[in-house]
Amino acid sequence: MSLSCHQKTMGDTNAAPVEPQTQSLETPKKSDSSNEEDTTNITVYKDAALIQKIVKLPLESGCHIYKIDGIAETIDPSSLMLEIQSNSKSGQIKEYSLKPNSNPQKQTNGEKSLEAVITTQQHDPQNRLSLLYLFKNLSWHIKYALKIDHPSETLSLIGMIEANNQSGIDLNNVKLHFIDSNEPVSVKESHLVNFEEKKTNQTVYSYPDRVSLEKNASKRLNWISSPAIRFQKQYRVYVGGQYLEDLYGKLTQPVVETWLVFSNTQKQGLGLHLLAGQVAIYTKGSNNNPESLGAADIPATAVDQDIHLKIPSGDIWTTVTVKTEMEQTEFKKLTDKATEANYRLCLKNTGHGSVSIQVVLDFPVNCTIIKTNKSHTVDSHRQYSWNIEIPPESEVDLKYRIQVDLS
Repeated sequence: MSLSCHQKTMGDTNAAPVEPQTQSLETPKKSDSSNEEDTTNITVYKDAALIQKIVKLPLESGCHIYKIDGIAETIDPSSLMLEIQSNSKSGQIKEYSLKPNSNPQKQTNGEKSLEAVITTQQHDPQNRLSLLYLFKNLSWHIKYALKIDHPSETLSLIGMIEANNQSGIDLNNVKLHFIDSNEPVSVKESHLVNFEEKKTNQTVYSYPDRVSLEKNASKRLNWISSPAIRFQKQYRVYVGGQYLEDLYGKLTQPVVETWLVFSNTQKQGLGLHLLAGQVAIYTKGSNNNPESLGAADIPATAVDQDIHLKIPSGDIWTTVTVKTEMEQTEFKKLTDKATEANYRLCLKNTGHGSVSIQVVLDFPVNCTIIKTNKSHTVDSHRQYSWNIEIPPESEVDLKYRIQVDLS
């Protein structure tokens, strides 16, 4: 006994019938607004993308051959999931397979079609067909631009997500979600992702508007824009790393770094998860003309957390009147892996105004400050720091003794 099936095609209104009773289903044109019946969510990783398409399934009772065109050529066939969502549980997918696109004009582009045999016991207006699969060549990255305004002591920040579609298919009226990871979670887990929450230590960044993006095209999406962010300018000297080695009798000059610190809060006009990315930094020069300070890296930053940006040196804005001179006044080995040393860091202010410097000591594991001549703090990452005020045309000595155990 053979099944008598009717053909229904999504994405091609000219499909040939399998049986005389034939229907077709049009996909929304690019100019269409959001269709309440059909939704497409795409989660874009760094090296892959996951598409979930849910469409209305207006099938009468019986057997149907249902076709979905516009499947990406770069699909991972093993990731494909096809499900019927309904309250009545009246539908069943008998079989499905990937084939060349049923539209001959699109076959040369590598697009594929999905053909499924579906049986329904009764007409259910709430039936939905859910299609889920992983595919390649849809990528994204974020670019930031930051401009410092000296008189008002504020900065403006713009963040644009650039989506690049080389997947071979047009994306029409879709919801985009971005994950800063090269490893997508399993398809089944992705199917259950709440697109506003964290899952498996991954943060999903959801773009609020629907997007259309043609194949072989890129588009920049405005992720964040704030014109008046209050910031703090800080000077820091880092004395960990190489300075913990045997440097007895050698003078060194740790670099004074310039940092910007501001808060990712709604009060600042931010208050969104900031994705990790590179930021181009600008300021006004001596002639009131815009000048570039170079580029820095913005780390992924949660809401209500502080952003710390190291500003590249070489510009008048990063010039500081403090000179450094560091010496290791004693170094001795306690064991093959344990050492103890004394240090003196001289901070010389050659300017006419006071300067505040934060001296930061990045410790490896199992290190201890035995004594120091200045008060210090320790954060949760075992980072020791001293905040030192240097009067004009003066110098301040910071002295400390540390023990390092690498066993």
